[in-house]
Amino acid sequence: MVYRYNNQICHFRVPGFGNSSTVEYLDSSRLSLSTYFAKVADQLVQGLGYTRGRDLHGAPYDFRKAPSEGGVTADLRERVHRGSQQLFSGPP
Repeated sequence: MVYRYNNQICHFRVPGFGNSSTVEYLDSSRLSLSTYFAKVADQLVQGLGYTRGRDLHGAPYDFRKAPSEGGVTADLRERVHRGSQQLFSGPP
């Protein structure tokens, strides 16, 4: 992701970007108080057969920067597309 501040460019990466674990809890303690999308992710995995990191992804972003500005959505879209191509490139 790229920010421009006072005519300086700042590049940064979010650890775990693209993994659902980054949006399942608001805090790394994983306490029930910090649950964010954990229940949704669990239901997708247990109830519908999704696999974290394979076909279930997450993308936390800074609310001060719109996802449509390119950094978040473009990076996640590229990673998911690349991963899906590798995953499903074999015979049907």
